[in-house]
Amino acid sequence: VILLALSLYTLMPLSAEADSSATCSTSTSAKPIMRQEKRRLRVLLIRHGESQNNILNEVSKEHYYKNRLSDPALTELGEAQALATAEFLKNADHPLLQSIDDVFVSPCKRTLATAHPIVTAMGIQPKVWTEIYEVGGVHESNIGLPGMTRLEMQELYPTYELPSDVTDEGWYTHATNEVHDVAVSRIRKVAYTLRSWAKECSAQNRDRTVALVVHGDFINYLLQILLEMGPDVRKAMFHSYNTALHLVDVFGDDDDERRSSVSVLFHNNVEHLVGVEKMLCKLDMIGRV
Repeated sequence: VILLALSLYTLMPLSAEADSSATCSTSTSAKPIMRQEKRRLRVLLIRHGESQNNILNEVSKEHYYKNRLSDPALTELGEAQALATAEFLKNADHPLLQSIDDVFVSPCKRTLATAHPIVTAMGIQPKVWTEIYEVGGVHESNIGLPGMTRLEMQELYPTYELPSDVTDEGWYTHATNEVHDVAVSRIRKVAYTLRSWAKECSAQNRDRTVALVVHGDFINYLLQILLEMGPDVRKAMFHSYNTALHLVDVFGDDDDERRSSVSVLFHNNVEHLVGVEKMLCKLDMIGRV
């Protein structure tokens, strides 16, 4: 039921205002109740644009596994989706998306390219975060590959802030593809980091908004872990279309460092792809790729 309710918001416009016509009867002598606002970390999850591997999936799973690339680039449509996302976020007039303080990017080609028009339009220096790559890692025939090197990233994206673990050899250090349990452990650490940032917001009495340019399976795992939906994240699915937007508030109001209150504000929103002159969204694929 929760997943259905969230999915129904997919195509609801973010610009729609809440109905303010409802009123309640109160005594003129009653004193207003002042509610103390909880400080929050707002997390905007942005999936990458359509990649060379995504179009393989449209044919069949067999076609995908036979022809997949270890670190695919964006397609022409994927580049257009990234540009539309940049334009949407730059001009967003919805109160939930008023400002973004930091942008973190997965070190894969498709996410680095998706982030570029977004951070350029918003005037933000992005930070590459090597722990937010896609489930499975960079591999060919289950043999791990290093991914882009530090020099390659610097030449293509000179404004990106690179961590020390993006080296002259690359950044993916596993000898094989990443198995499920290892991926869950890694993404739990990412969730822990987000919760720690939320606690900093609470301690410092301030709000913070961060954007993560990431991947479909990563988003699915992260949302389930944040919402504490159970130990096996493969039993449910938060679908994420290319450049779909997901917005989550994390509150640092629990003494347990592993827990926090979480509010999903919207999920798998592709308003910026369907509300443009040229359709940038394959509607029949929203729940599939």
